[in-house]
Amino acid sequence: MARSGSGKRSQPPPIRYASFRSRFAASLIDIAIFLPFVGISLLISRELPSDDPFRASWALLYAIISLLYNLVFTVRGGTPAYRIMGIRVQSPDGSNPTPRQAFIRNWNSIVTIPFVWGSHILVIAGIA
Repeated sequence: MARSGSGKRSQPPPIRYASFRSRFAASLIDIAIFLPFVGISLLISRELPSDDPFRASWALLYAIISLLYNLVFTVRGGTPAYRIMGIRVQSPDGSNPTPRQAFIRNWNSIVTIPFVWGSHILVIAGIA
């Protein structure tokens, strides 16, 4: 921490946590941002034959883009929806998260992709 002129350590500003409502609204906005991509994914996958390997690759690409969206924007302080809602993701010292911190923060989505996104991926891949 930097020292102030009085010899005391300066403290970072107090952390103000976002409410459940604002986080939920930001999630809905993020979903709305992703809807066109989901629609395009479905249109492309429906046009491909069910045995086409690109169909499954497209589904995997969808999951990877979703994850990268969160990782890249977390390092920048939050997704566009977080910015709209006035929410900022920060590290304990008040700066933007490092790539490592962003990865750890989004670890749950990495782990849950097969479970939460599994049905979406199966639909896009044309398996379900």
